[in-house]
Amino acid sequence: MPTKLLVTIRNGKLESSEPINIPEGTQIIVTLNSPSEIVKDAEWYDLSLQGLNRAYGDDEPDYDLSQIKGFNPDYEGR
Repeated sequence: MPTKLLVTIRNGKLESSEPINIPEGTQIIVTLNSPSEIVKDAEWYDLSLQGLNRAYGDDEPDYDLSQIKGFNPDYEGR
């Protein structure tokens, strides 16, 4: 699964503001983004998180199986 890390280049080396828990010698691919792209990505992430928090907030009721009107015969997870 891809992991995004915000790093800064200092003296020609990548520095992370938080510890990175990856095995020594792991190869990574670095994609350079402009500062405006980083801000745009962060804004989309925040907007998505706000939507999820509204949809699945603490006041959202729990539903049990008896409230299901009909089962989806195409659902492969049952």
